[in-house]
Amino acid sequence: MSSKKANCLRLAFGIIFLFAYAGVGHADSETIDLTYRTAGIEPATCSKSVAIITFQDNRTESGIGESGKGKKFQSSPPVSEWITRALYDELKSVGCRVEYHDTAGEFGTDVIMTGAVEQAYIKQDSWTKYNVNMRLQIFITVGNKKITKTYRSTMTKRTAPAFSFNSNVATESLQDVMREAVPALQSILE
Repeated sequence: MSSKKANCLRLAFGIIFLFAYAGVGHADSETIDLTYRTAGIEPATCSKSVAIITFQDNRTESGIGESGKGKKFQSSPPVSEWITRALYDELKSVGCRVEYHDTAGEFGTDVIMTGAVEQAYIKQDSWTKYNVNMRLQIFITVGNKKITKTYRSTMTKRTAPAFSFNSNVATESLQDVMREAVPALQSILE
């Protein structure tokens, strides 16, 4: 390759990098696609049928997080739906008979679960460092008995450098919560 072509390529890549770097943190907000992979929790006895109703979002911040430069991260789907679906997926993966519902009602199941997302926020301190705080309450109704469980996750996560938000950080934090919550819930569902 000639020296002139090599210089042109370097210039082109430099310009692309500069525009990418300049764009990081300068837009007011960015929408993050929240996905979830089950945490690989061991199956257990789950003899009761469960209806899960979409959790309430009681967070003080509407977004899922922000960058160190103040860029806000919104989420799709909404955080409360993402967390509820994760609980549904986890209970189903360990062998429970689970139904998902958007609103409360009579479902003919042994157990009804709903909850509230109290905190789910990720602060991106740098291209590689994230601080995550998550807290949720799960409300369980078994017949006339009502049980409330609270679960938390606080972690600092380092990742490969990225120009934008790494949604795997959100998934891993929620998996930590589910690794604690699902075994405790299974004891209620035996």
